[in-house]
Amino acid sequence: MVKLAQSIIQHEEFEKAEKQLEKILEDLKNKKAQSSSALQEFRKRYEIEKTEHDKLLIEDRQIERSFKTQFQRDVLQVYFASNQQLLAQQYKKLAQQKNPSATGDLQKLQHAMNMKMNEMMEKLQKLFRTRKPQGTTENTENSATESIDPFADVDAMEEAKNIPPQDPLEKEKSRPIFIADDELWEKFWEIREAKVEMDMNVRESQLRLEQMQAQLQKLKEEDAELEKVMSRDMTELTEFRDRIVTESYNMDKIFRFKQGQVEVEQAAVVTDYSDAILIFRSTVEDQNQNIRQQGQEIVKQLTKMKDLKKKIRKIQWENDLINFDTEEMMIKFKRLQMLKVKKEMQEIIRMGGGTEEKKKMERAKLQRQIDNVKTGLENAIEEKKRILKKMEELMHVRYEENTNLIRQIKILEQVVEERNQLHQIQASTNEKDMADKRMKELRWERKLQDIANEQKRELEILTEELDRLKKRSFPSFAVVERRKM
Repeated sequence: MVKLAQSIIQHEEFEKAEKQLEKILEDLKNKKAQSSSALQEFRKRYEIEKTEHDKLLIEDRQIERSFKTQFQRDVLQVYFASNQQLLAQQYKKLAQQKNPSATGDLQKLQHAMNMKMNEMMEKLQKLFRTRKPQGTTENTENSATESIDPFADVDAMEEAKNIPPQDPLEKEKSRPIFIADDELWEKFWEIREAKVEMDMNVRESQLRLEQMQAQLQKLKEEDAELEKVMSRDMTELTEFRDRIVTESYNMDKIFRFKQGQVEVEQAAVVTDYSDAILIFRSTVEDQNQNIRQQGQEIVKQLTKMKDLKKKIRKIQWENDLINFDTEEMMIKFKRLQMLKVKKEMQEIIRMGGGTEEKKKMERAKLQRQIDNVKTGLENAIEEKKRILKKMEELMHVRYEENTNLIRQIKILEQVVEERNQLHQIQASTNEKDMADKRMKELRWERKLQDIANEQKRELEILTEELDRLKKRSFPSFAVVERRKM
């Protein structure tokens, strides 16, 4: 009774613990689902923000490219238009002086003007890329503070929003000396302001993108942590359930015996294990290992014997082959000694195997024979192909006719079956008429069967004729071989 009460109390405790673990696991599953949905939604927002940032970068590159293509071309046109006249005047003066070194001086002047133009374009690009708002100062302390402050970019963006508009005097002070055209300078200043505004937008988008990326990484880590915790709880629940199953058995110790190791003969009802003994597994394995070693040694000896017998048989076979070859050579030698020498052989021996002209004539004759045979074979093949095509067409027609006859036979069978049913219904009144009709139908069916059998025999005859014609179309070189002999 005490053990029964303890078992009941333990079972109730196990049920409570299992329910608690299941509840915790269910809560974790809900949290995991929420985390996965939030991660998916935030990833979509991150992709949208990244797409917007890429668009801003493309627009920024387009503004940069438009400055390089349009404004620089206008500046070059204006600058060279104003300096080509000076270059022409200088060249004319040098030509009037008839100085032999005029060409070299002109090249030096062009080189100096090109250097000056490059410096001017570098200053323009530097002015285009830099922005110094009014009321700002630069020092090392501020730069050091900004490098330490993690929110320096956010503060800089807030300060940039509160910056007052550009002072017109600053605009005039920044104007280079070589740009005298007001319209060109206004165009440059508008492009510069658009570039500055685009840079601010790009920095803001970059900051938002970095913050969202950090948040996305944090969400991924939280989701992975939830997945790990849920997997651990699942493992604990499984182990707890296994423990419940184990504790449900009222046994002090359980022995596991693998199938096939019990060698006691099993009885019909209860097996008697009184004279059975338990042997250590290592003892049986050692004994089996000794048996395997002895068996392997025997197998090695048998393998050696097999290889030795194989070599002996191979040597005997080689000796027999040599003996057969020797006998064959002796027979050929005897035939050569007993060979009768004819006139043709004497001519061949006397003329050293025949002249080249005779061989050429024989080769030409044989080639003509081969060509004639090939031509005849090709003509015969073409003729057989035509006959074969006609036979195939005839077979197709016969096949269609047979198909129609089979269809008619099926229809007639249906009609016969229907009439048979009518005959059974009206057998009491119209036996004689139905018998005549049945006889006519049988005669008609017999006639159709005879026609079908006759066409089938005709088709078999045509098939045999087709096979015979195919066999005749095969090439035969019996005539050529006979002529060679």
